[in-house]
Amino acid sequence: MQIGGKPAVELSLSEPADTSQPYFVSVDVLPGRGMNIFQVRAFIPGKGVVDVLSAPSLQEAAGLMNGGPDDAYATQSFKMGGAILVPFANRIRGRLSADKKTLQTTILGKTVTLDANWIGKLPTAEHHAMHGLIMGRAMDSVNTHADASQASGNRIARRRRFRGALAFENAAHHHRDAPARLRRLTSHGEERRRCRRSYRRRLAPYFELPSGDRTQARLRVPAKQRALVNNYDDVFPTGKLVPVAGTPYDFSGPTGAPLGKLFMDDCFVDLRRDPDGGATAEIIDPAAHYGLRIQANPRRSLRFRPMRRRIRISWRSSRNSTGPILTARSGMAKKPVWLS
Repeated sequence: MQIGGKPAVELSLSEPADTSQPYFVSVDVLPGRGMNIFQVRAFIPGKGVVDVLSAPSLQEAAGLMNGGPDDAYATQSFKMGGAILVPFANRIRGRLSADKKTLQTTILGKTVTLDANWIGKLPTAEHHAMHGLIMGRAMDSVNTHADASQASGNRIARRRRFRGALAFENAAHHHRDAPARLRRLTSHGEERRRCRRSYRRRLAPYFELPSGDRTQARLRVPAKQRALVNNYDDVFPTGKLVPVAGTPYDFSGPTGAPLGKLFMDDCFVDLRRDPDGGATAEIIDPAAHYGLRIQANPRRSLRFRPMRRRIRISWRSSRNSTGPILTARSGMAKKPVWLS
């Protein structure tokens, strides 16, 4: 199946001898869409193989990611699976062009022009740049390991208005206990020195809730504060941080809190750190006896966007940081089976 002009790549390993423990079965990667980590599948004892990420079939995705009116600027890429966002994530505002297709803004003292690829639904919504430059970019070259456990793609993204070019490599490595992504970002031309201190990479996956019941799912986020936004349509940060204690957004307890019907598109900060300096968040689906533990490396904040049947968790990563690593562990009887 081709998506974005490149065949989708499935990374998989043979079944292990011990099937009494959960393990990761396969990973689908889209080299034609910036190496989107489109799907991760795991074997759960008593449940069989489940989809870890919320994404349609590859056939349906090919029809959606077609560059048509509903996929202008490849925006379908960040609505499913796990998009790679380079060299910036989320929203950038600026002076809109007359045709409303681009905007100009200043980054580190330099004027740059970006695609105005997103706008909210309200009449007051403002065009802005969203989620980087590579969502619809196909890899120049794609290499798959002989045992089908690894794949890497290379791309030089030249953007005339962005002052220079970015060279990046996305690699997906699949193991039974840890499907991990590693990314390398460098630059060419006048942006070489500035790239190291300004450009960021981000993975934005949507995690599936096996029960399909979001209201009873629980979320644990070890955060003391969250960043306010102007509204949940534009979602522009106001620059203000507020405590979460005593509010519906406090998920910092030992067992978190149920999501209920609370809508969120929030960035949580001031994290309580693990002994190694990292931070751990958890998604628990009690009805399915299922849990997912997300362990972020140090120097990261966590952003959560729960949907009706899925939860999106993304990492704003610091330079040269390693991608998220999920390792499988088993749970106790009648308690969540953990993929952590």
